[in-house]
Amino acid sequence: MITSTVSSRSPWRAFIATRTPPPKSRIQCSVQSPPESSSVSKICKISVSTPAGTTSVLEVETGEFLRNTLINNKTELYQGLWAKAMNCGGGGNCGTCVVEITEDESELMSPRTPTEEKKLKGKPASWRLACQTIVGDGVTGGACSVRIGPM
Repeated sequence: MITSTVSSRSPWRAFIATRTPPPKSRIQCSVQSPPESSSVSKICKISVSTPAGTTSVLEVETGEFLRNTLINNKTELYQGLWAKAMNCGGGGNCGTCVVEITEDESELMSPRTPTEEKKLKGKPASWRLACQTIVGDGVTGGACSVRIGPM
């Protein structure tokens, strides 16, 4: 039969008993609220013309993709059943979201991406893919005109 004996005076108990807690530090913590943002997000006004002949004016914060802006405002971007069913969802692979930037005096739209250069080779420089076009630069606002379905 094996019995174990544990001494009430084990070395660990003696070590713990002799240790004193560290002195309380005088560090003061305070929670600060985030600084107030003095810059108000800039708004861009986009005049949108559809193949049906309707025109609407959309207001959007700068830095948004044109495709998302049009879809969120319930503007019919994709023309025809095939384009509605077979679009790539904004990846720049299909070319079904082609729009024409008819007026952009304040250079509100981002420059063409390499994807756009590939998909729109031989097309006018005013033709853009809505899924690749960013409205504004996140700092300045402005106005522009877009025509859906330039073909």
